[in-house]
Amino acid sequence: MSGLFDGLLAEIAGAAPVRRVGRVVETRRGLAQVAGLDGATIGDRVLIHSRDGAAGGEVLRLALGLCAVLPDASGDGMAIGNRVDLVGRADIAPDDSWIGRIIDASGRPLDGRPLLRGAVSRALRAPAPPAASRRRLGGRLSTSVAVFDTLLPLVRGQRIGLFAGSGVGKSSLLARFARGVEADVVVIALVGERPRPRTSRR
Repeated sequence: MSGLFDGLLAEIAGAAPVRRVGRVVETRRGLAQVAGLDGATIGDRVLIHSRDGAAGGEVLRLALGLCAVLPDASGDGMAIGNRVDLVGRADIAPDDSWIGRIIDASGRPLDGRPLLRGAVSRALRAPAPPAASRRRLGGRLSTSVAVFDTLLPLVRGQRIGLFAGSGVGKSSLLARFARGVEADVVVIALVGERPRPRTSRR
């Protein structure tokens, strides 16, 4: 129960009693010009309320009285005068209860179930730790994939690159790693993935 109350307290602490509101005054080249968001800074997150519902966005440029916002979605349904809420710094507050869940890059659930914030908020864009203060690589890491465990051994803390053409099994290999790697938690991030039409074979 303590974890549930911690999540509720984090949600209450993260709720803004007052939120700055602006309006869309122009759209061009995929960007929305928004007036009235005084106090916005580069990289802040916003929420755009259009005909098709609410969608997120990011502040890219600032001018006197105007913000250039890049919507997360295509921008279809956006119109002059749409309300834009200033959310603030782009951050995320992960929690142990997120294990086994499907979320988007902003920490919102994609599986239709509620998701509580963790107690500690972290910036989505954080500088890398200084090279001199990073820990050394650890011991060998079992992947349960024989070719890696014998010919291409991996160690804890190592970064690897996986490069191949489309449709040759990169995702399948990552799935095998996820099922068999010697780790307590496996996080899979799909960055820039495009759905491919499936064809049935008879």
